Amino acid sequence: MSKKQLLAAILKLPVDERFDLISEVEEHTLPPSLPTHTEWIASDESPEFIAELDRRLAEYIKNPSRARTWEQVSRSAQTRIRKIRQERSTLHSRPKRKLTSSKRPNTTK
Repeated sequence: MSKKQLLAAILKLPVDERFDLISEVEEHTLPPSLPTHTEWIASDESPEFIAELDRRLAEYIKNPSRARTWEQVSRSAQTRIRKIRQERSTLHSRPKRKLTSSKRPNTTK
């Protein structure tokens, strides 16, 4: 089987099976002294962080069409930052109202 045929067959697999295949190939390819990508991530991160990565991966596998490119995320963030800056500058540039002193009755005679 040629590389091209192999790749075509792999791309027909469901996404989760492709990830499993990557892990298996990695385990059989890397020298034992090097950690796999999952071991490398897990070694420095909290269990909560790993769980969040797993949750996001599962979400992507279920619905890859909802994924956004870095360009889309960056553009959205820049738009939100611009909007917040505009709101802040509007707040700071409003004319300040003069405080009027309340008129108190003169009690001194």
